[in-house]
Amino acid sequence: MLTETTEPTIVVEGDKNSRFPCVEQPTRVALHCNGYYLWCKRNGKLICRRKRNDKDEFFLRYDDAGTLAIQHHKFKGLLTALSTTLADGTIERSAKCFASEEDEKKITALEEEKKEEKEGGGEEEDGANAAAAAAAAKSEEDKKEEEEEEAEQEEDQEPPEFQPDDQKWCFVRGAADSINANAIIMKSISTGLNLGIDDNGQLRFGDDDAPPRKLYWSIECVTGELCFMSNPRLKSQTRCDMSGLLNMDANMKGWEVFRFMEAGHGFVKISSWMHSQWLLCSTKDGLVDTCSHAESFKDYRPSEEDDAKSDSPSAETFRCSKWAIEKNPNGEGVIIRSKTHGRLLCVRDNFELRTWHPDDEKKKAAAAAAAEADEDAAKIAPDDGRKSNNWQSFTSSMRDSMKASFEDARKKMAKKDEPIVPESETTVWYLEAAHSQNYYFLSLNMQDPDAQAKSVGPGLEVTPNLRKNTKIEIIRENENITKLCIVKTDTKPAKNQFLACETDGSISLLDVRNAAEAEWIMQKSAEQEGCTVFKSVATGRYLSMRPIVEEPRKRESTTEKLSNMTNSVFGKEKEVLETLHGSETLEATAAWKLDPCMPRAVSSDKIKTFALGTSIAVGTTVAMPFALAGVAGFMGAIGAEVGTFTTLVFAGLTGAEAIASVGAIGATAYLVFKPEENSLTDDHSKEEAEEEKAWSQRPFSNWRNW
Repeated sequence: MLTETTEPTIVVEGDKNSRFPCVEQPTRVALHCNGYYLWCKRNGKLICRRKRNDKDEFFLRYDDAGTLAIQHHKFKGLLTALSTTLADGTIERSAKCFASEEDEKKITALEEEKKEEKEGGGEEEDGANAAAAAAAAKSEEDKKEEEEEEAEQEEDQEPPEFQPDDQKWCFVRGAADSINANAIIMKSISTGLNLGIDDNGQLRFGDDDAPPRKLYWSIECVTGELCFMSNPRLKSQTRCDMSGLLNMDANMKGWEVFRFMEAGHGFVKISSWMHSQWLLCSTKDGLVDTCSHAESFKDYRPSEEDDAKSDSPSAETFRCSKWAIEKNPNGEGVIIRSKTHGRLLCVRDNFELRTWHPDDEKKKAAAAAAAEADEDAAKIAPDDGRKSNNWQSFTSSMRDSMKASFEDARKKMAKKDEPIVPESETTVWYLEAAHSQNYYFLSLNMQDPDAQAKSVGPGLEVTPNLRKNTKIEIIRENENITKLCIVKTDTKPAKNQFLACETDGSISLLDVRNAAEAEWIMQKSAEQEGCTVFKSVATGRYLSMRPIVEEPRKRESTTEKLSNMTNSVFGKEKEVLETLHGSETLEATAAWKLDPCMPRAVSSDKIKTFALGTSIAVGTTVAMPFALAGVAGFMGAIGAEVGTFTTLVFAGLTGAEAIASVGAIGATAYLVFKPEENSLTDDHSKEEAEEEKAWSQRPFSNWRNW
């Protein structure tokens, strides 16, 4: 229980350049080996598939000893190594996921709840249509898997016996060569054997002498930081539709949100948030497209012949899906560079995503000169008396016509009546947090998990009706000052108003931003983990709430009488109305949980998969896709970088102190998301001998303080 106190809490430091990131929590990963992803079914059976699915996402749960449990995020089963003694005395090794009884009950209850929602009245037609569409979209392989799973669930099998150590694993770093530098070996603590996948897509246990391709796993981070990719020169955002087509538009909704996922050595993969099956990729000639997760694992590593011949076929066709995010050396913003091709992400014709290189202009001029020379040569070529090839002429004409039609369609889709901005001027990007610094303020009773949450509503009332919640923008200013802004959309034009605290504790909305009453100090709650406290600079009071005092009226209206009668019949207590208030002491009601306000076109399931960056910033312990050099990285301190580690031991790191030094994600932050020496490069030959130097700055939406 949060007691009343006058002791100062931890101030959330920051300035006018501070931005809170939007980071998905906890971190989920996909496990990839020998061209296959590890999947888990509802009954715990493990299968291997070449495609991505929500069945292939896992949590990594580390303990103080450096070992970890691998838990499926959807069905909550823990990866377990099983040993069965056969009749002839041989031992059969297998693996399966087992959930605890408590988790199993929760999952079953959730499934029943979803089933009731689908079968509920008023949505039968929509449910039928959705079911028909889902059935039509399923492949034969999906249908076969569902049939097999149903048949397996009908079988009444006794769960095998296993020991706690059978659910413990450790990651051993792969070979130091450039190909396997980021790979790990997944070793069972109880058996000492390594889990892998054979060429037929079957799980197998083997010793250290097995072929590396069957043992080496890539840990793909499938969560990350959510950002808008805004181009300040064009004042528009990158957008990805359901089919993976990319373009620019002025909206800031769900289709404009992208996920930045750690890919090792400081590089990232960029996927659409709403359509997560698509990742941004680029080719050597500057084309920017989308590819699948499976294709993103391909890596082009030039041979000596390729070095001598830069236009090798493999280099021409390779689509690189890894990007470097670097501070713009010439001013504000960042540049997004292709790892393999070294080209910068840009926009062509104000609409089409491309990559740009300084040599492009020279190549264009040379190509134009060559084309003009060929045309002149064709005009003076002697007539050999033969008729022209009608078929060649026809196909050439058709190709030119199709190209012209495509160009016309593209220009029509681009912004009208605006001059075309050169590609070289569109290489700078602003990465902005997907929640745009807007949050819902929730009041929770931490002592009673069944208590109903309340949120700040439009009239500054605090109501249990969460549909009436109001977005509040957190604006950071210098000297750790915070402003709480509410946009009043019911006025034309819409105007910004700021929460202010008066000397008597009343909370009001002011149109003036610079008023002293509208200044707050943002603090970490000392008692309620993950909650935030706001203290008024002018009055020293804390943003809290209290019941609304209603003056007694002589006569009740007819509506009030009917409402009271209804509540009496159904035994419903009269709702106690509450409003924002400034309390003199730090009460339990002064602790607020801040939930991110995400763009539209977002399902409720997606909203449940992440928490906002502020909760990280104010001290909660959560798994991160990268290790940060402290809380200051989120608050605006310069130089927030990925941690640096020089000592490798078995399982990456051992001991509670070592795990704490890496951050909540434990050894994986170093093994998988390890920073490069001091720059982005493909040359990893010296990384074993040289000390690691931190360079890769995070979070991306905090680029103003890099």
